[in-house]
Amino acid sequence: MILSTKYKNKEFDRELQSAVAIAQLKKIDKFNRERKRFVNLIEKTLKDIPAISLAYVPEGAEPNYWLYPMRYNEEKAKFSKKEF
Repeated sequence: MILSTKYKNKEFDRELQSAVAIAQLKKIDKFNRERKRFVNLIEKTLKDIPAISLAYVPEGAEPNYWLYPMRYNEEKAKFSKKEF
């Protein structure tokens, strides 16, 4: 049976993505520790700025901090969003 080049490439792409994912999963704990370290620095630095609301974490949750959401409240700020 002859497979089209298009099909072969998709199959190869899936295999390559799977191999990368497996390799990265071996490092996930390290990645999460580093993210948590950065979040601690962000929160320590910004916690006393009234115009910034830091991320809400529900009790019992342990986020991986792939992203870190913050809110900027212009009414409480002594600086513009652009200056921030």
